[in-house]
Amino acid sequence: MYLYRPYINNPIQDGHPIGDMMLYPNLQNREAKRYSMFSAIVAEKIYNYWDRIGDLIATYFPDLIKPSAADFARAIDIIPKSYQENANNQWLKNFKENQYKELNTKRRQYVHYKTADTQFKHEHLMKSTDIVEMEKLVFDRNDLADYYKEQHKLTLLGFEKTMLLIEAITEKTLNDI
Repeated sequence: MYLYRPYINNPIQDGHPIGDMMLYPNLQNREAKRYSMFSAIVAEKIYNYWDRIGDLIATYFPDLIKPSAADFARAIDIIPKSYQENANNQWLKNFKENQYKELNTKRRQYVHYKTADTQFKHEHLMKSTDIVEMEKLVFDRNDLADYYKEQHKLTLLGFEKTMLLIEAITEKTLNDI
């Protein structure tokens, strides 16, 4: 996404007057199309990563969740009360309620309803003469690469928190070994 971002068309730069107003056309180029495509792919892959983390956590509680029903959110929700005060569990739960929820909302939108490209086009059509709204729209599109970079950092931190939580679970459940 970072490789394509500098070359994405910018409706503001392509703006031209029509009568007494400005029109900001979306002259989409190949780079913008690919940028949008990769934003959907990255959302799906990060979601898949967290789904695997959910599978891993669920293996420690086979009596509480079926492997076929395990995903990240459900796995976090079934963690027994005895681990609720664990700082790593609290981090994972907070992540699930905030950043993961936002990521999953984006992913669900891209996969089941509208791609980022279609969403941009629809919003653009509604705001094609409003410079303030156009600036916000262009900023939000360009910011997706940074958003996913931050999500990537969270996967690394989340993996660490998951391993530390599993270590605490193992110490408690296998202390007789």
